[in-house]
Amino acid sequence: CLDQFEAGPGELYLVMERAPGLTLKELAARDRFDEPLLRDVMQRTLEILVYLHGRSPPVIHRDLKPANLLRADDGAISLVDFGGVRDVLRLDGGSTVVGTFGYMAPEQLHGQATAATDLYGLGATVVALAGGVEPEDVPRRGLRMDVARHLPQLSPPLLALLEKMLAPNPEERLQSAKEALAILQNPERAAAAPRLGRRAERKRQREAARARVTEPSPELDAMPMPVRGLLRVLLITIGALGYAGLTVLDVAFLPFVFALVRAFSKDDRRPKLDEVQDHLHGALDEGKRGFHRLQGRVLRGRRALPPRRNR
Repeated sequence: CLDQFEAGPGELYLVMERAPGLTLKELAARDRFDEPLLRDVMQRTLEILVYLHGRSPPVIHRDLKPANLLRADDGAISLVDFGGVRDVLRLDGGSTVVGTFGYMAPEQLHGQATAATDLYGLGATVVALAGGVEPEDVPRRGLRMDVARHLPQLSPPLLALLEKMLAPNPEERLQSAKEALAILQNPERAAAAPRLGRRAERKRQREAARARVTEPSPELDAMPMPVRGLLRVLLITIGALGYAGLTVLDVAFLPFVFALVRAFSKDDRRPKLDEVQDHLHGALDEGKRGFHRLQGRVLRGRRALPPRRNR
């Protein structure tokens, strides 16, 4: 801000410097961004976010997208349109939905925003610039953008970084612009796992439990060979379909439904919604473990069969 003045009662004005250059959206309409240019844009934008997120209190932009990033002729990046910050401050810190569909992190649907929220917006911006399509048109695996399939021309380290920035669960996402900048500048760090939150750690423990070897089924081994073979195929099919169906409900349908419910719920009801979601998540997870154990017992029993004798 260069200056400020009051022209009349209640008419306050700020004099600000005009940011030079064109928006990334305008530049992308002319030509596709290659990887060196994408890395340059990411580094300069992350440096801006390091500064903003380091303020006290942190300044969360909430609406990172190509139209809000300007690039000058010398490559300098300017982040503009802090209307999202203004709208949140106007509500004295209360929750409100601010952002642009496709570039918004999932938690913004119910008014939450952290430094990781801006990292999601920057990741979605890079995906849009690299692929030439809006983020909502990018192929997905559940709620996660499948950037590896969509952008095979990018190097594995950059794809790994984008995966960490675009994790739908904010607890599994990179937590700071400083961390993302360090990985960008040192690609070898891209393979390092981000810090996991409490819920993400529980998910890791559940997946480890599902990977345990189960005991063979003596009842199945006692059946005649033709019946045993048909029953094995049937049980494996049931286990696979059941596990896949519950996984879709757990990963895609349940988070989407609860995100919509939270968006139209009062703040005092959200802890109860979180409790209900965790309960349903646990029930679905127990069902998946049951189908997994069913497959494990069948497959383990097959490996336990004695070898055929040669006549």
